Amino acid sequence: MKIDLIRDKVEVAEGEVRPVNSLPGRQLALIAQLHQELGALAQDGAKKAVYANLLELMREMMRINEVDWQMVEEERIERLVWLGGFRRGLIWTREIPERPVESPGYPEDPLTVS
Repeated sequence: MKIDLIRDKVEVAEGEVRPVNSLPGRQLALIAQLHQELGALAQDGAKKAVYANLLELMREMMRINEVDWQMVEEERIERLVWLGGFRRGLIWTREIPERPVESPGYPEDPLTVS
């Protein structure tokens, strides 16, 4: 079954939709829609509407999980300063090491999942 989340202001006929009221259900629906949007982005990476949808889906995921957008943005900037961005387009072609090479000035392992 394909899941399509419907934006709040879109009119639909009665019986064509059903609400998802549980937090796990909402998260799964959001993740399914994120996957669909990422698939659309893979087809055409220049679609502004897809980027807008991705951001809106992420913001809703953060809202239902009580994660503050400003804190996420601060974390993004911190990681950008610490680790850099993704502009080089490099990927690992071997096993990821247990601990990355030490970088001066960074006391903690930036790849550790907390």
